[in-house]
Amino acid sequence: MAEGVVATVQDKFSSLGPKGKAAVGAAAGFVTTRIVLGSALTAIKVGAIAVILAEVLHRTGVLDVKETAETIQNSDLAQKIKASCGNWIVGFRAQVRRRLNPINLQELFEKEKMATLGAAGGAVVACLL
Repeated sequence: MAEGVVATVQDKFSSLGPKGKAAVGAAAGFVTTRIVLGSALTAIKVGAIAVILAEVLHRTGVLDVKETAETIQNSDLAQKIKASCGNWIVGFRAQVRRRLNPINLQELFEKEKMATLGAAGGAVVACLL
């Protein structure tokens, strides 16, 4: 199903002229940058809150980090979760490396110069707003 949608979008994009490709690239760059910046800022805020909360719990003695860490590290569930996360991360890295291969990206950028310029412009505008 997803392949059919991607093929349709690629056909429609290919039929656009240079200005249309630049406009689509600008819109995509703008939207993607806004989403990524918003997500990154949220992740930073959540991370900062987690660090502050962990430090407060540690300093007040509510959380005995050493004992808790040893208990968790020795549990079977923790080992299973660790293995599962490790497998997922390896698969994720392989997908990212395959899709973001510099050779593939360079070919795409050279083939779709106007879309690339539009995306860069849209990203700059999103960062400034």
